Amino acid sequence: MKKLIVCCLAVIMTMSVRAQISDTLGFAEYNSGTETLYESPNGGYAFGNNGYGDLAKAQQFSHDQSFVIREVLLKFGAVEFNSADSTSSVLVNIYNFGGSGVSIVSTSDSIAPDSIISSRQIPIHELTDDGTLSVVDFSSETIVIQPNERFFVAIEFDSLALGDTLGLFSTSDEDPSESYLSWELTSNGVWVIVGHPAYSWNLDVDLGIFVAVDVNDPAGVAELNNQSQLTLYPNPATDFVRVDLRMPIIGSVSYKLFSPQGRLIDSNTVFKNSFSINTGSLATGVYVLLVETENSVISERVIISK
Repeated sequence: MKKLIVCCLAVIMTMSVRAQISDTLGFAEYNSGTETLYESPNGGYAFGNNGYGDLAKAQQFSHDQSFVIREVLLKFGAVEFNSADSTSSVLVNIYNFGGSGVSIVSTSDSIAPDSIISSRQIPIHELTDDGTLSVVDFSSETIVIQPNERFFVAIEFDSLALGDTLGLFSTSDEDPSESYLSWELTSNGVWVIVGHPAYSWNLDVDLGIFVAVDVNDPAGVAELNNQSQLTLYPNPATDFVRVDLRMPIIGSVSYKLFSPQGRLIDSNTVFKNSFSINTGSLATGVYVLLVETENSVISERVIISK
């Protein structure tokens, strides 16, 4: 097994072109700003449900390559589950681009969320506000996005029970490198850009919504190799990376993290197929993670971006 580990490390270090690249859209841009939780002046949160009756919040995405959407990652600054109602939930919707909405310069530009591509209903008691990411799995579908095709991910609050409140983290005003990518659905059912000074919050921010994608699988058919058994997110990572093994685990799981120079810098043994690794002290670079189960060794690149 030790010989197999050495061979896997050598292959992934020397054949990076063939290694799977797991990208997390929006994460690097978000981390370049200052994380903020904006409260609403009449109760609730600017980027959640509030006294204005806002129905949804959405973030726009695109990529210069084709890819398949695997997961949506949400970062909440507040999850207030006061109702104890197990049916209280949110909808996480993936929207096409091109709907009618209110932009900064016009009230009829066709640049807002349009039709729903896919949707997931998530109970509020499954969401977290402890600094970790809430994960919404879309991997059971083949959602293919073409190069430079724009789309949205929206969080809709219609199904929240009375007394329950959610607030998404965002960057601070004017932090985004690309302006005006966040939208909201107002109480009268109109999509409005969040940065609008008259119809919305007059805040140019990125919301705590990210999309984990597979850029090596534009056809939606994963290669039958060990990479399909392992998901890392966020990747690029800053403070931590979460590891999900897409297989049943018998016994323990061991991992080793190697520096760009091939030096072992972290290792541990756990007894579950999902765990997090602290990367806050690591310098920017491409690292290699080896995960060993009872009958396999899985390798993947971890990109650290500060």
